[in-house]
Amino acid sequence: MSKEPMFDQEKNRELKDAFLQHLPERVANLRNEWQALCKGEWRTSLLEQLFQKIQELSGTSGRYGLIQVSESALSLEVYLSSFLEDGKCPKGEYLKKTNDLFSQLSQAGKATGPSKSLMKHKAKLVFFLRTSDAIAPGLTAAFESHDCTILTFSTVNDAAGELSKRLPDIFIMDGEFLPRIGELSGILKVEQEAQEKHVAVICISQERSLEQRLRALRLGVDATICRP
Repeated sequence: MSKEPMFDQEKNRELKDAFLQHLPERVANLRNEWQALCKGEWRTSLLEQLFQKIQELSGTSGRYGLIQVSESALSLEVYLSSFLEDGKCPKGEYLKKTNDLFSQLSQAGKATGPSKSLMKHKAKLVFFLRTSDAIAPGLTAAFESHDCTILTFSTVNDAAGELSKRLPDIFIMDGEFLPRIGELSGILKVEQEAQEKHVAVICISQERSLEQRLRALRLGVDATICRP
């Protein structure tokens, strides 16, 4: 293996460690910004800035495999986007729900550490359903560097056949296969219940829209990672 990929892997680990180190403080600052916005003059421009920070946190957390943080941030995106459209400070149940979501995000940020990431959560077997070889080498090397075995599949039928035999710890799929996830979710549900095991499902997509990510969550995806 060349030195350059190894250097990139080490650099990525350093970046992730730095992200994890500052995550609790970063989440606390976001919560403080929200509380200040609600208590002071309601300004849509400030809400838009907060929304962008939450959106960035969701994407970065997803890339680093921090599913709980990413999902909490994504839920906040949904509420904040509706407040942006309305242009008014939320009240009643909407305000309470948003405050609860910020509390959940805060707890997720405090509970997350290096041992909580997907790669370091005893993930030994990874399935990758892909349409292109573009990112396969780098992804394979990244997981193998964490003592994981990654199996790649080019068709839904091949992936379904292997899922019926054994469950991975992580199932990654290209976004192009999202419309056919129903062919896999049935097998996953049966096998997960039988083995009392949860499989983290990750979608890698070029789509960056909130609608696409919400659609993936509704279809059973745990996290969506936007690729360049």
